[in-house]
Amino acid sequence: MRERVHRTAGRVLQGLLLAALATGCTTAQKKSLISTAIEDEGQRKQALEATIRVFDENPEYVDEMFKLMINHKTSLNRFLTVSASGLDDPQFAALMARHLVKEPKSLAEVFVQLLEASKDAPEARKAMAGAMMQRPGLVADTVLARPEALVPTMVAIVDALGRHPEAQGAFLQAMRERKDRISALLLSDKETLAAVMAAMARQGVKDNGFAQELRELFGAKDDRTQGGSGGAPPPAPKK
Repeated sequence: MRERVHRTAGRVLQGLLLAALATGCTTAQKKSLISTAIEDEGQRKQALEATIRVFDENPEYVDEMFKLMINHKTSLNRFLTVSASGLDDPQFAALMARHLVKEPKSLAEVFVQLLEASKDAPEARKAMAGAMMQRPGLVADTVLARPEALVPTMVAIVDALGRHPEAQGAFLQAMRERKDRISALLLSDKETLAAVMAAMARQGVKDNGFAQELRELFGAKDDRTQGGSGGAPPPAPKK
C-alpha cells in the first residue's frame, strides 16, 4: 500500500513538473504551481519521499541538486544546520567521518575552519578538548603523523600556558607522570640538555629564590656523594 502511495505521489509530482514545462511557465510560475501542490503536509511528505526514492535510483541527481543548492543560501544553511544538529548521533557522525577521511583536502579545510570558528566560542573549544581527552593516543599519533607539526604545536602550547595559568598545573603533572621518559630524552641529546641546563642557570641568576631551591634540591645528593648521610663515615682525627 505504502509503495503504491509513493509511486502515485511521484507520478503526481512528475505530472506537475511536466505540465509546468509544457506550458512554458516562468521559474516563478513553476514555483507557484509546485508550492500550491505541496501545501498540504501529507501530500508534501509523500512527494518528498517519492523524490528521494528517485534520487536513490539515480544518485547523480543528488550531485545536480547539490550544485543548485549552493546558489540557494537559505536552503543550504538550513540543510547544514539540520545536518550539524544531527551529528550528536554516533552513527550519523561516524558516517560523516568516513566520508571526510576519504577527502584529505576537505578534511584539512574543515578542521582549520573549525579551529577558527571556535576561537570565540568557549563551549565549542571545551567540547573539542573533551573529544581529545576521549582519544588522547589517537590525538598524539595524529600530530606525529607529521613530525614537523610537533614543533609549532608544542611551542604554541608552552606559550599559551602564560595566557592560561590555570593549565600550568596539568602541564607539570604530565611532566611528572613521564619524568623518566623526559629525562631519557634529554640525556639522549646533549645539545638540548645543555640548552635546558643553561636556561635554568640563567633563571637562577635572575631569581635568588630559584637558585636556593636548586641548591636544596641537589644538596642532599651532593652530601651523599661526598660522604654525608648514607655514605662512608669521615676518617677519625689523628691523635
